[in-house]
Amino acid sequence: MSLPEPHPLDKDLLIRILRIHAFQPATAYWRWIEVNAVRSVDLPGGRWLDLGCGDGKLTSVLFDKIGPREATGVEIDDAEYALAAAAGVYVTVHHTGGAEIPEQSGSIDVVFSNSVLEHIDDFESVIAEVRRILKKGGRFIFTVPSASFEGLLKGAVRPWKSRHDYIDSVNRRLQHKHYLSVDDWTDRLRAHSLDVQGAVPYLTARQVRRWETWSRWTGGVAYALLGERKPPIVLQRKLGLRRAQASGGFPGWALSLLGWMLTLGSDRTPISPSEADAGCLLINGVAT
Repeated sequence: MSLPEPHPLDKDLLIRILRIHAFQPATAYWRWIEVNAVRSVDLPGGRWLDLGCGDGKLTSVLFDKIGPREATGVEIDDAEYALAAAAGVYVTVHHTGGAEIPEQSGSIDVVFSNSVLEHIDDFESVIAEVRRILKKGGRFIFTVPSASFEGLLKGAVRPWKSRHDYIDSVNRRLQHKHYLSVDDWTDRLRAHSLDVQGAVPYLTARQVRRWETWSRWTGGVAYALLGERKPPIVLQRKLGLRRAQASGGFPGWALSLLGWMLTLGSDRTPISPSEADAGCLLINGVAT
């Protein structure tokens, strides 16, 4: 299976993503590489459904790169749903989970899901619902952390914290439930009449560790301040940072400086790692 040619990593794209993730620089770095991977594959038109759309801002950035789409959002979180409904990205936004989507069977051309399935305990029911609403030949395109993600992490800086405890803390902070391989996803999708037509590994080991360093001193600190009981988004909401990010009102010079810091010493040449050396996967499924 030949991999698509990745786009060069675009500094302007990073600044655009930082505008909506200024208080989450590690997340912005991850999403920068992620959006670049998504736009490297063939993305058809037609009716789109954005599963787990969040506030809709990142999808807006993607559509700016690939062209507008007629899209419907699906978001279960109350606060994110409210932001998505006001974002002007979607025709409509359904306030529901992915296992009960109020769309007619066989009515959707593309279901897109960005970094969502790894957070869902019963993702099998979501896959079944995706297949129900997809037209025959419709596409299910989604990104997830890979089975290699945990092994690519450098680990704790505190010598008394074991690697097992560190990874467990990271997973609880990120709310990650699953790390599956391409073969795993192939089997899971096939059980619901979806064939995997391609998989794009992205986020190299070096990029994972750059994300890890920034995440450790931003979201990791917030998580520790909350006693490792609630994800950092809780603190962001309490401080009003989520709405401040959604407004996109940060000065350009500050975003440029942050972008320079995030990428200092990094190579912007696009790299297509092997699955074993990649922290994430883009899976391209087709409804049969």
